Amino acid sequence: MLTLVDREEISRGLAEGLGYQDIGRLISRNPSVVSRDVTRHDGRTGYREVVVSC
Repeated sequence: MLTLVDREEISRGLAEGLGYQDIGRLISRNPSVVSRDVTRHDGRTGYREVVVSC
């Protein structure tokens, strides 16, 4: 399970244009875990570490 800190790092990595392998290395996770989480949460352009609902 990814932590909020992991998701923040994923979001930053995506904003910097990093690939899933690079992001995975940064957070010590398999790139497939990063890819699945990004896909599950609106893809590379829509990914945000925190979703706020009103």
